[in-house]
Formats: sequence, structure tokens, C-alpha cells
Amino acid sequence: MLIEIKNNADVFFLGQVFEERDYSMQRFSEWREKFKDNEEISEAMKRIQELLETRVVVGTMKKELNPTIVIFHLKNNYQWTDKVEESRNKELPKPIFVSWMLDNPQAQNSPQ
Repeated sequence: MLIEIKNNADVFFLGQVFEERDYSMQRFSEWREKFKDNEEISEAMKRIQELLETRVVVGTMKKELNPTIVIFHLKNNYQWTDKVEESRNKELPKPIFVSWMLDNPQAQNSPQ
């Protein structure tokens, strides 16, 4: 499968590799589990995933693929996630004048 994918730049999705086969794409997941201790097969399967992931990203950047579909594909198959911005209750800096007023209590009592 790795050789087939390397030799066919039109393959972007794992499902394309299984179109002509007599078994389902589910086999890939089964093989990944079955051969996880076999370094050669495990590395080949990782390489397949990396090649396809890279092709999808590059294809999208070249505007060859639909970005909306690719977003779902990358999230569902390659553990991509949206960037999460954490909001923390940080104290914002006080404006200079307010800081000066707070640091100089006598200024608060002075006539305007």
C-alpha cells in the first residue's frame, strides 16, 4: 500500500486505496493494532498516514481540495483540533492616571 500511495500522487484519502480491494478500510485499523509490535509494518502504516495527511494539507493550500471537507477530514482522521484560546481572569493594568491617584491618596482630596 505504501508503494502504491507513493507512486500515485492523486491519492489523498485512505479510502481511495481500498476502492479496488475486496475488503473494507476497517482492515487498516485492524492491521495497525495487529502489527503495532512489528516495527517495519508499523512504520509503513505511519508513513502512509503521514503522506496522506501532507497531501491533503498541500492540496488544500494549492486550492485543489475543498477546505471545508478537509477540515472535517483532518479533525476526524488526524486528531487536528481548533486552537483554543484560554481566557483567564487576569487583572488588566490600570490606566496611568488611576494608578497615580491610587498611589497618591493626598491627590484624591485636592481641589479640582
